[in-house]
Amino acid sequence: MNATATLLQNGKVLIAGGSPEVNVPYRPVLASAELYDPATGTFTLTGSMRTARTQATATLLPDGRVLIAGGRGCANPKKCFMNNTFVDYEALASAELYDPATGKFTATGSMSTPRENGSAILLADGKVLMLNGGPSLVELYDPATGKFTKRGSLSYGYPNTVAALLPNGRVLVVNDAAEAELFDLATGMSTSVSIELPRPPASITNDHRYYQIPQTATTLKDGRVLVTFWTGFSDYSYSYPPYSESGLLATYDPVSNSMAQIGWISDPPRWSDFRATLLADGRVLFTGGAAGPDTAGDGSTSAWAALYDPAVGLGLTDAKMGGARSHHTATLLSDGSVLIAGGTDEADPPALSSAELFEP
Repeated sequence: MNATATLLQNGKVLIAGGSPEVNVPYRPVLASAELYDPATGTFTLTGSMRTARTQATATLLPDGRVLIAGGRGCANPKKCFMNNTFVDYEALASAELYDPATGKFTATGSMSTPRENGSAILLADGKVLMLNGGPSLVELYDPATGKFTKRGSLSYGYPNTVAALLPNGRVLVVNDAAEAELFDLATGMSTSVSIELPRPPASITNDHRYYQIPQTATTLKDGRVLVTFWTGFSDYSYSYPPYSESGLLATYDPVSNSMAQIGWISDPPRWSDFRATLLADGRVLFTGGAAGPDTAGDGSTSAWAALYDPAVGLGLTDAKMGGARSHHTATLLSDGSVLIAGGTDEADPPALSSAELFEP
């Protein structure tokens, strides 16, 4: 669960890292990696990462290599172990490169700041923009030098943040305070975006914590960005399950520089840790999910799937996976199908090793 999956130039898929167990104290983190071959439908081991990590980013570079950066693991054993007792993992600043020609990972420059659940965006010039994952600092990775350099900062530094590259080269960033901004690589600065999302009545917010946590951001064929939110409210003890939960769809329009809701999706309510995949025909495939943010396998993971068609609007075409899963990977393959792999469906370990294909 929480592995990375990257479509390589040869059509295979690199799956790296993650965790093999669910909801156990100090669950282990993996350094191993596998290759999925669509021609045979099989997985084979490849070289292992230099650092075990989960919740990392993976970016295919123009030269065919894959940049794996950040995540959560153990960079310094002295911080993870005290008195020979495991304490906890930490956010990572390190990065490494996978070369399909050799099947090996090699070290590259480290980021200036640790990031977990960050965002990595490949730019037109082949460089990689690193942002989110906690800090407000934005960094740029140059494959030619193997170094990260500071490029500016966001206005906000929230951990639950999504980002999407716009056709004009700017980056839309949405955080869990229902705030959005546009980052301009040329200036290293950001500007705010108008968000028109519904808020609950004061009678709810006075007594409960209300949240609109962004889950995915997908740039559509027409240049707009489809943003999904997990919404709900609970008491101020942050207890789960919440008293109410729903999925909210919204779109960002770069022409008007504003974001507005499309509508609510409340059946089934599994709008945390699902996946959104842009298909070749412009539709978006939603798969899986769990009942609450940052939860895994709490007994309410879903096999639900749906297709969103931007030409239709809110209408969704329901589908169903072969089994329930969240925290999985969903990778668009060269033939237009989607490889859905790993994740979790139970409160007990281990995590899933199964995979399935979606045929559009």
